[in-house]
Amino acid sequence: MPDEDSLLAEARQRIQLSIPKEEFRVFVFGPGMDPTDVVASPTSDVTTQPGLVEHAKYLRFLTAQKLKKDGWTVDFGETKSIQKFWASLGFKNFAAMEYTHAKKFCGAIIIFPASVGAICELSLFANSSQLAEKTVAIVHSEYENHQSFFRVGILKLLRARRGRIEFEDYQDFESCAKHAIEFVEDQWTNFSLEDDAINDGNLLAQKRKGTSFEKAK
Repeated sequence: MPDEDSLLAEARQRIQLSIPKEEFRVFVFGPGMDPTDVVASPTSDVTTQPGLVEHAKYLRFLTAQKLKKDGWTVDFGETKSIQKFWASLGFKNFAAMEYTHAKKFCGAIIIFPASVGAICELSLFANSSQLAEKTVAIVHSEYENHQSFFRVGILKLLRARRGRIEFEDYQDFESCAKHAIEFVEDQWTNFSLEDDAINDGNLLAQKRKGTSFEKAK
């Protein structure tokens, strides 16, 4: 009689996940950088604007590295192959390209909104319920009680559209990355449980089109 390990191994071979981790794409945003760069740990003061941007850039890099190590596929808007792909389909506007890539390909979106560009990207996604609910904004804790348009406007809009906001000290690198990784795991788990969007391993644009990893069309 087969032992429990053998039975589980046999069962594993028969189970087909709706989307394997390595095919679940995560869009990671923050201050601009070359995706091939190795970003050093910040040395400037996080209480200054340049320092905040430097910390957010490092967090973007660190989070991407940790996600890749865990087996997830990570996308950057600056990735040349992604830009070339969408340009070949006629998308020359970067906002339209990132919006469509996030909608069609990505199951989770992570943003460290510390630079002008990253805040604009957050605003773009926050105004779409399809994209907002698969977006987490990890914001430096100093801004948690600010009465700025960013805090009481854009972030509240993201939350109203069922996006997630995490306030964390940007100097606590591990906690910031942990928020991001846990969000990705939650998104993947949620999608994996959506049986009504699965038919023989194919992803269908049914109940919640665009809210999970959607097969490109």
